[in-house]
Amino acid sequence: MQRLLAIILVISCLSHRMSAQTTQDAYWQLGVGAYFGGLGTLTELDVARFDWLYLCFGNIPADHGTTELLNRLLAINPDLKIVIRLWPNLGLGDNAENNYQATFLHYLYLPGVKEKLHQNIHDQIHVVLDPITKPENVVGMTFLEELPNHFSANPFRRGGDKLTWDLLRFRKEIEAERGKPLVWDSET
Repeated sequence: MQRLLAIILVISCLSHRMSAQTTQDAYWQLGVGAYFGGLGTLTELDVARFDWLYLCFGNIPADHGTTELLNRLLAINPDLKIVIRLWPNLGLGDNAENNYQATFLHYLYLPGVKEKLHQNIHDQIHVVLDPITKPENVVGMTFLEELPNHFSANPFRRGGDKLTWDLLRFRKEIEAERGKPLVWDSET
């Protein structure tokens, strides 16, 4: 858990790198951006016209082909900024309810998941930062999107006192850690 929090902290610090040089509300100074999961019907020139891209791994492959595309976009627009959405391989879970995707509870309690996620995150960062022509144009990174939904059964949006499938799956481990029965209440 501490390593995941450290990774998130580092990612947060990277995203604040640009804002420290400008004003408190630097987000708006980035200009016009695009949710970028590939060219689709756009041309490279169309995409390079944006001020920044939200590079959506999970929608676009985390491979050298994507980095080559980014380098072509940077050749057209050397000022293009990039925010990387890290989307590690979450197919490490064991719940059919979630298409066998790992949740934060798999990360915490299922042996091997933490290490595999860390390696996949590392690989996604370096597939961009190592071969990109302008690594200084990477101004931020995010872990997944719409958290906690993409890393849990999203129990925080549910009403009532029923436990979600991910909590039920790890009930034994959670109760052992907490030292008391798991119930969905304000303390939990």
